[in-house]
Amino acid sequence: AQTICTAYVRVSQAGSVKLSILVNALNGTNKIKITLFNKSVELPVSGNVEKEYFVGEWTVNEATYLAIQIQGISKTGANFGIVSGLGLSGTA
Repeated sequence: AQTICTAYVRVSQAGSVKLSILVNALNGTNKIKITLFNKSVELPVSGNVEKEYFVGEWTVNEATYLAIQIQGISKTGANFGIVSGLGLSGTA
């Protein structure tokens, strides 16, 4: 799939950012790609319940806006599932 969804988040200081994503794969076995600061992580997602998947941890050098890109890579069903939220934690 060529569609990329982008979410923007502002962090108020330098520090670490841990990112997770909430996804229901709708009975599929799918793969989605999450990109932040030019580092991409491909996650396999599956099942028919909402699950939280840990994406990774990044270092932020200053207060800034983060562009989190989400893209479907492969799917076994009619769609890539439902992304219902992003989780952010850390010191930034």
